[in-house]
Amino acid sequence: MIHKKMSPLLVSDVLREIFLHLVDTCESSDQQFNNSIRDLYPCILVNRQWCEIAIPILWSRPFLYGTEQHEHCNEKVIQMYVKCFDDQDKLFLLNQGIDVSEILNYHLDDNENTEGDIIKENNFGSTDAVINPPLFNYPRFLRRLNYTSMIKAIEAWCYYLSIEMKKTQKDDLLENAEILIFRSLLRLFLNRGARLQELILYPDQFDPSNDEMYTSLIEDEFKELFAPIKTLEFSGMVRMDGLLQMLAQRCHGIEHMRVKMLWARNNNDRLVGIFRDSLSNLFSVQSSLTSFELTQCKAYTNAILPVLELHTSTIRYIRFDNVNFEGCDPLCVLSNCKNMDVLEIIQCVNLNEEMVDPIIKTKFKNGFEVRLVGDEMLQIEKFKYWVIKNSRLNKNIGTINLSSVCERNEADISITEEIIINNEKNGNSNDEKGKL
Repeated sequence: MIHKKMSPLLVSDVLREIFLHLVDTCESSDQQFNNSIRDLYPCILVNRQWCEIAIPILWSRPFLYGTEQHEHCNEKVIQMYVKCFDDQDKLFLLNQGIDVSEILNYHLDDNENTEGDIIKENNFGSTDAVINPPLFNYPRFLRRLNYTSMIKAIEAWCYYLSIEMKKTQKDDLLENAEILIFRSLLRLFLNRGARLQELILYPDQFDPSNDEMYTSLIEDEFKELFAPIKTLEFSGMVRMDGLLQMLAQRCHGIEHMRVKMLWARNNNDRLVGIFRDSLSNLFSVQSSLTSFELTQCKAYTNAILPVLELHTSTIRYIRFDNVNFEGCDPLCVLSNCKNMDVLEIIQCVNLNEEMVDPIIKTKFKNGFEVRLVGDEMLQIEKFKYWVIKNSRLNKNIGTINLSSVCERNEADISITEEIIINNEKNGNSNDEKGKL
């Protein structure tokens, strides 16, 4: 019998899944991603196969790596993207008075790449200059774009460029340099084959719809870049109706929506109504929304919940994290989501028995799971026993679950353990005792 020698290489698809598992252990947390991404750096140097699989993952969401301790990280990403410009791109900018060669630290006649260059190119925390041209087509790997972080990185990079231009006694950088670089980068992503899946917007302007960088979202030139977006996350002042209208005009295939940290200087009914109408318009043009997350929302919850009614048949996952439900009507919209797989309620406040009553009376599909963290919800006896009863009928139904929460305190754990212990003690009791 002839024994074939087993290949020492893992199948590429399997290896990629392993790498993704390393970095996406807590996908909702950018900080967790920032920490776990370091595990991929050594993989780059193992062999060619590992390198070619790890690099696209590293560059899939480059503008999420920067932290306050490493503000230069995102600027380095811009620097690498600018190095990917072809001669035509550079000539266009030069004709506009922007000489990017001032800070491109490589020579086209020096093509000897080293292992050190690979690490430097892909270690966003490194301050070392890369002297060679890019080793990969980095723009092609972009999947998740933090739009606001990219804008701020361009502003910082252009400031650095203006300093370098002054050193060579050239004219000052034009005021519109930032938008020219920005639009050049969008063209780069489009022309190099980037397939955006996620868009993150944290505008800090009063009304970003008047900002040329944000209006680029609806320009026909960039339609093919933004139209395929499947995940949208936005945060900022509640007066963002112009931005929401632009998103409704461009993105029609959003499946996952995340709304975070909404705020306003003045809370009045007119602003709430405008915001609700704009958000409703954005929801109405989506073909099939499957998940919705609302995080750190201290107001406007009553304006957001009604728009979920547009997708009750398709929503599978809902998460409320640090949400204030004050002033909300009974949560009938949640009870109408009968195909929901998971409902998470994390450290929310001002939920009362009247609000949760429609949920308690609803029969969700088999396998439905409740994940609950926080003291206040446990004070609602009917809701607590609804969870306990469901978990007794099926261990996968109505489970109070902390496993998906990245940060949790001892109080939450002790409360959960107490309910689980009580449930186990009563596991053999008559079901009638658990009925409401």
